[in-house]
Amino acid sequence: MTLYQKLKETLAQYKSFAVAYSGGLDSSVLLKAASEVCPSVTAVTYHSVMHPVWEKENAAQYAAALGARFIPVSTDIIAVDDISSNLPTRCYYCKRVIYRQIICAARDNGLSLVLDGSNADDYRASTPGVRAARELGIVSPLAQCGITKQDILRLADLLGIPMQNRATYACLASRLPAGERLTADKLRLIERAELLLHSYGYDAVRVRMHSYMARIELPKELMQRFMQDGHFDSIYSALTDMGFEYVCIDMGGYTP
Repeated sequence: MTLYQKLKETLAQYKSFAVAYSGGLDSSVLLKAASEVCPSVTAVTYHSVMHPVWEKENAAQYAAALGARFIPVSTDIIAVDDISSNLPTRCYYCKRVIYRQIICAARDNGLSLVLDGSNADDYRASTPGVRAARELGIVSPLAQCGITKQDILRLADLLGIPMQNRATYACLASRLPAGERLTADKLRLIERAELLLHSYGYDAVRVRMHSYMARIELPKELMQRFMQDGHFDSIYSALTDMGFEYVCIDMGGYTP
């Protein structure tokens, strides 16, 4: 039995469920398998000012392509002090808020069980998301089937998961130093900066924010192109016009 068949057999044991769907690779593999087992599967996607707008768009597009019902939910997540304080425990509290909202949306639609895309590697590392999911009764079929990150990459090729659903996203709060309080203005500024760089063809990019300095992370193989790009001055001007006082490039390269 292949891992994918094992995953589908595991999913078939659940009569009704919703998928906590971020639009990323792990949950896209899970949603694809779920759509083959349950054609009317429901995908619930949480979005807030901490999440890049393209993440929600990719989630909606792929859910539609699979014929899944798509339910977006949102709250003012940075109103929670354990999150806006941006301490090292932020991810755990953030995941709890997200999962609770997804559980509520699922129950409002008659679905008592929520599945997420945590994989076997996540469980071995006991990530904050895994801890929150366990506490709230969320089931992780990928982990149950022993599916690792490398397995997911292979399945993505087999299943034809779109490239935009393979990107490694991290919430926009990760662009700020730990301990620097999160505000909607800072997060929107970072999102605007990254959208600008996307528009110039730099998809694998992070804009880290230190006070009002933008520290751009690019894959090292793209740095020379960036420096010689005919749009270099335009990008600099646009970023300073947005409100950044200084713009620099991190010679260490891109960190997902």
